[in-house]
This record gives sequence, C-alpha cells and structure tokens, in this order.
Amino acid sequence: SASRWTRLGALHASVGAMRRTLLGLPLSNVVLGVGLLAVKWAAMATGAQPGGGVASWVLAPLWALSLAWRRRSPLAVAVVVAATNAVEIGLVGSHDSIVFLAVFLLIPYSLAAHERDAGRMAVGLAALLVAGGVSQAAQPSPGSAGAWTSTIAGDLALIVVPFLVGLALRQQRLRADTL
Repeated sequence: SASRWTRLGALHASVGAMRRTLLGLPLSNVVLGVGLLAVKWAAMATGAQPGGGVASWVLAPLWALSLAWRRRSPLAVAVVVAATNAVEIGLVGSHDSIVFLAVFLLIPYSLAAHERDAGRMAVGLAALLVAGGVSQAAQPSPGSAGAWTSTIAGDLALIVVPFLVGLALRQQRLRADTL
C-alpha cells in the first residue's frame, strides 16, 4: 500500500541522515576537523611547523575541531577561531600552518553560506578580518610599502573571496528552494 511505501521511504531517509551525522553534526565536518587537527599535530611533532610549545598543542583543537560546527553555528566558530588566533599569537608569536589557511578559507565561506542573520554574518566577518590583521601584524615586515600592500591585499582576498563564494552559493540555494 502507499502508506507502507511512505513509511519505508521515511525510515530510509532517517537511517541515511543518521549515517551522515555524528553527535548531530555533519560527518563530513567532523572528519574535516579531526583531519586538520591530525595534520596540525603531525606538522608540529615533525618540526615541519614550528610549534609554540604547550600553548600550540593545547590550542590546536580549537582551530580544527571547531569546524565541525561551521554549518550549525558559523558566528560562534568565527569568534572561537579569531579568539584562538589572538591567544596563540599573544602566547607564542606568529604562526603559519596549512590548518590556519584552511580555517581562514572555510570560515568566511561558512558565514556567508550558513549564517541566517546579516548582522551576525557581519560580526563574524569583522572578527575574521581583525584576526587576519593581528596575524599580519605578528609577521616579520615584508620590507617595502609595495610588498606590504601586496601582502595585505592577498590576506584580505583569502577572507573576502570565500565569503563572496558562500554568498553566491547561498543565493543559488535560496533560489532553488523558492522554485
């Protein structure tokens, strides 16, 4: 009967949804966070990325694991990442890593694509821009004014371009939902 097929379809959908989440979070985001944490710790352990001692090891989970919540609470993730950046720079000085780059590409995208409130989106973007500025200020001077301007423009693009991509995909998704 039709109701039996409807119940079976609903059961299949709920089982599929359970398989794709872990603790209510998208499994892909959990795997991304855990993977980036492993990369950061491995880079520090092998010396590929100079660590800042205990502080870098302790703060690494905040950088990486917060990505598991990037769809559910993009503003909170942006604020946690910005604060973690400030604390790590304050404790250990400048830091560069593939995790830093990945986070600063994913979080602006997530803010634009998943934050529902424009004001909260702006606050998150501002927090990331300040965090990027703090990171840039902690780096050794690039030398000439032209090199400095180029560096700032590149860092700004790393935040703004993913944000704009997130907005475009959000608009496309909203348009598709309306149709």
